[in-house]
Amino acid sequence: MKQNNNIQFLEGSKAIALAVAGACPDVISAFPITPQTHIVENLARLKTEGKFKGIFKQAESETAAASIVLGAAATGARAYTATSSQGLLHMLEVIYNLPGLHLPAVLTLANRAISAPLNIWNDHSDAMAMRDAGWIMLFAGSIQEAVDMHLIAFKLTEFLKTPVVVNVDGFLLTHASEPTIILPIILIKKFLPKKLTAILDIKKPKTLGHLYSPEHYQAERLKNNSEFIAALKTIDQFTKQYHQTFDTAGLSDYSTNNNGFFEYYGPAGAKKILIILGSAAGALKDGVDSYNQKNISKAALLRIKTFRPLPQNQLKKILAGRNKIAIIDRAVAMGANPPLLSDIIPLIPKNCRIKSIVIGLGGQDIDSQTVFYAFKNF
Repeated sequence: MKQNNNIQFLEGSKAIALAVAGACPDVISAFPITPQTHIVENLARLKTEGKFKGIFKQAESETAAASIVLGAAATGARAYTATSSQGLLHMLEVIYNLPGLHLPAVLTLANRAISAPLNIWNDHSDAMAMRDAGWIMLFAGSIQEAVDMHLIAFKLTEFLKTPVVVNVDGFLLTHASEPTIILPIILIKKFLPKKLTAILDIKKPKTLGHLYSPEHYQAERLKNNSEFIAALKTIDQFTKQYHQTFDTAGLSDYSTNNNGFFEYYGPAGAKKILIILGSAAGALKDGVDSYNQKNISKAALLRIKTFRPLPQNQLKKILAGRNKIAIIDRAVAMGANPPLLSDIIPLIPKNCRIKSIVIGLGGQDIDSQTVFYAFKNF
């Protein structure tokens, strides 16, 4: 049964904090870093106000915060943390351990450029540093979608025993304000029943993360990868269930063109397509509309929402029949193709022209004219 709720005008960080608190986490541990700081500040405030009963622990470093979350998850606790940029780099050792140990956890990554040179503004360099770690990686396009994705993330991680990171563009989503619906806790509890079990039990001691010999390590890693790819079905299933259960007043939805994997915007038969991650897609939609009014050859926008595991079969179907595909990366891979381009190239049909665009680094604006630039002389 859908439930109508009041729309509030909220800063993204506060909205995310309210969603996380509504999930009633048992343990939150984090270390503040721009532009993630407002999220954990709001969670600390909600804790002092008694809005959730779990433990809130400010750690002495990001590595410590991630380690606290790992330990909590191993004891069957619903665990959460948040970080950005250099903070994620501090966490990386633990970031790789969580999926390898099949531990559930949710991370908010407020996307920010990596130093040096020092820059505090948004791009996707930090996310790309963990793209092969084995975390489910979701990219939000709006504040409402960030709220939705966090609640879906808790359900995913606890069902699949795989950690989930929700990527939100730093400042563009964390510090901006938009109309948003926050679901009542009583409804969230129905969507997120607690069925966590402890992996570590002091009454039945065992080793977690023991040494694997060469003959067993490869088999285990390949098995993990197969299970990870199989999670795609559950990601779309839970996204659909969420939107069938809750009414977000049109601020987000589920449809054939906007599901758990991607959002497609533009004419169905468009021969040109522009691919991107994150909230910059909002400005590009205006650009697509303007482009299609001025050009006979139509264009469309494809915003990928699930970046890992990448929904390769679904993307192949969408890209079939296109003759020009432009891919926007907001990160570089030094000495190689940009990350998103590298993922998309194997999925592109024969005789299709490809254009790679690296833009938006360190907070550089992406506006509607980017669409015209993408397909100019192409």
